[in-house]
Amino acid sequence: MKRIFFLLAMAAFLVSCATVSDYPLTLSYAPKAAGGDEMRKGTIAVPQFVDKRKVADTRYIGIKNDEARFIALLDDPAAAVSKAVAAYLESRGYAAGRVNERWDGSVQTLKPEWGDRVVGGAVEEFSLTVRSSSLVKMEYVTTVRLFVVYADAAAKRILHQERVEASSSYVTVSFNKEKAEELINKALADAVERALAGADDYLLKK
Repeated sequence: MKRIFFLLAMAAFLVSCATVSDYPLTLSYAPKAAGGDEMRKGTIAVPQFVDKRKVADTRYIGIKNDEARFIALLDDPAAAVSKAVAAYLESRGYAAGRVNERWDGSVQTLKPEWGDRVVGGAVEEFSLTVRSSSLVKMEYVTTVRLFVVYADAAAKRILHQERVEASSSYVTVSFNKEKAEELINKALADAVERALAGADDYLLKK
């Protein structure tokens, strides 16, 4: 009998110490093909976006039912946003000069060597939450909020700045990791495309 109690106690201890596995997600963005023939519009410097979320691990994306975490498998959210911004600009006829330095969008931290046209900023929110809303429903909620800045680094001048947010919710009957990945990448795409929709107004030389 004592042996049985010992085994039960050990089993309970092991269960209490067990950690819930993380769900690694691949963050990616593929811009839609631009209509018509895009002319070459010059080079835009794209520094790395700054992650301003209050998270201990910059790979963190969100959580499932208050237990398992969603984490970025390769690029963290800030790196994924930076790459998406560069990819979008390239799809619209610009040459994106990717700068391996972070820029928070402030005029004080602009570097003249980046040139006269720069796009950068900060990731303010990048989240995916999946929770059971009832016995037969699973709800996915995504939010991506970016602070995007256009600047002339050579002249130390901000040309334009704005905050954009893309959010959505989706309800289904069961959890699917691929669906979670699809939804957070859609939010990434929506936020980047909204932020850069008017890029020509600020980046094309008059």
